[in-house]
Amino acid sequence: MRHYAQQATVEALVSSTNIAAAEECPGVQRRKHRAECSLSRVGDRMTPEDTRSEAQKAKQDDLEGHKSPIASEWVKEAVGLMSAAKWAAHKIKYPKLSKTEFLLVKEQKPSAGAVLYADGSSYIKINDGIILFLHEITQALGSGINSYDGTRLIEAAANAPAEVDKCLRQAYENYQERLDWQEIAPFSLKLGPKATQIAASNTAAAILFTILHEYGHAALHKAGPREPKTEEPEADRWAAETLFELFAAPAAQENSALSGAFLSIRAQAARERILKIVLKRYPKSEVRFANVINIAQGFLGSELMFYVKTTQVFSTDCRLQSCEHALDADVPHPPSSVAQIVSGVVARLIHICQGNPIDERMGNDLAFIASKAQPEVLSEVAATLRRVLSNAQVEDAANIETKRSLVAAYPKLLAVVPEEFRLSYGG
Repeated sequence: MRHYAQQATVEALVSSTNIAAAEECPGVQRRKHRAECSLSRVGDRMTPEDTRSEAQKAKQDDLEGHKSPIASEWVKEAVGLMSAAKWAAHKIKYPKLSKTEFLLVKEQKPSAGAVLYADGSSYIKINDGIILFLHEITQALGSGINSYDGTRLIEAAANAPAEVDKCLRQAYENYQERLDWQEIAPFSLKLGPKATQIAASNTAAAILFTILHEYGHAALHKAGPREPKTEEPEADRWAAETLFELFAAPAAQENSALSGAFLSIRAQAARERILKIVLKRYPKSEVRFANVINIAQGFLGSELMFYVKTTQVFSTDCRLQSCEHALDADVPHPPSSVAQIVSGVVARLIHICQGNPIDERMGNDLAFIASKAQPEVLSEVAATLRRVLSNAQVEDAANIETKRSLVAAYPKLLAVVPEEFRLSYGG
């Protein structure tokens, strides 16, 4: 791997927030230190006075024993997803970002954090472990992707569903081993070109959201006692808004940005399941997902297009939820939010519109969700479906044909749902 200092200059997070130029020789560090000091009189002699921020001092201490991180290239790709010009404007909007230091650390523990200082500076550290865990999750999910071009299968999944779940299980076991400071064997899956592209895109977006979440703390919060139940959702919302505002990828990849946000939060929430503990001071993961969904809805056009664009996102997230619950042996686990269920229905409608067969499994899936979800959730699902598929809602001209196709396919979908559950879906 190339020297990390050579990899680190990513234009999207430059200046005082850039990825650290690590492993500088002691002589260079001493010269930098002298340059950052001014002289003050002590008795009859002049001595250097350290004028650096608290964050700069903490980062310099860490750099002395720094080792090249494994995940530096992935982090470089992730921050490269953002528009450098928009990030510069963002720093003007949130001045504290100009006093924020960032360092990627070669450490197995799957965590990230932001330390806030009384002088207004902040120090963000991301461990290799959390980046590698995100990579393993996206690789495992990618191994189950069937890629279509219109109605034609162009690349079959590398793994059957049972094998995908096995790979996900391995990723979660690796998470636990990282917490125990154990070395992890390389996690490698052979994916087709299309699946590799999708997995890489999701990895980059998940890493970016993870980093932006910590920057959210730096931008919004102050030094002193922390209040995770309020601060964590605030950082999530800030990260989601920043992600969508600054995302430099084509508009068609908005769903990748949302996938990344979900995967990042799921990785952070994994501790709840893996360690089988309730983090009383932290918000529940459902609350954090709801916040990100609300932000995303404002960026993805009409309400109908939100559900069309997020079908794969929610499908992936439901799979991860199921895998997590399997760790506690309480599966199967149905989708728990209105947005997830509505998106699941839309995903099945799209499947029908693409000319794919309507099968019994489709009906069984919807019946299972209807039998397990809370009544108030299903009443909201029915109301949402009626609203997004009705002609009363104003849509852009480009969306009208999509709506017509989904409305035409809806009776076919309801036909495979047992009669007692049809009304649950606005039947």
